[in-house]
Amino acid sequence: MHEFLAHFIQIDVGIALQVILLGFIGGVLSGFIGSGGAFFMTPGMMNLGVEGVVAVASNIAHKFGKAMVGSRKHGEAGNVDKRLAVWWGNYYALETMRRLGLDEWLGAVRAGFVHYNTEDEVDRLLAGVEGLL
Repeated sequence: MHEFLAHFIQIDVGIALQVILLGFIGGVLSGFIGSGGAFFMTPGMMNLGVEGVVAVASNIAHKFGKAMVGSRKHGEAGNVDKRLAVWWGNYYALETMRRLGLDEWLGAVRAGFVHYNTEDEVDRLLAGVEGLL
C-alpha cells in the first residue's frame, strides 16, 4: 500500500491553494486562447511535484475532451465538412516555414483525404485551390 501512495503528491493547505490558483489561471488562459495553457499547466504541475510524464498526459487527457466537445459544437453549427479535412498551422516545423518564406505561426494550409473521399470531392478541392492561384 505504501508503494501505491508514493505515486501521489502530499497535499497540505499551501499546495491545495496552489492547485486552485493553477487551475484558475489555466482555465482563464484556456478561455482566452483556447488551448488550455498547457505551457503554464505542465510546468506548474511539475513544480508541485508531479512527474513530467504525468503532467503532460494530464493536459493531453483534458484537451481531448475539449476537442471532442468543440468539434461537435462546430458540427452542429454547420461549420464542418465531414468529408474533407482542411487545416492550417506551422505543424511544429518552424524552421521549414521560415525557409519557405511563410509566416511561422500561420504557416500553411493542408488538406487531408481518406479512403471514402470521391473523385468529385477531390476535383472540387482542386478547383477551389486553383481559384486561389
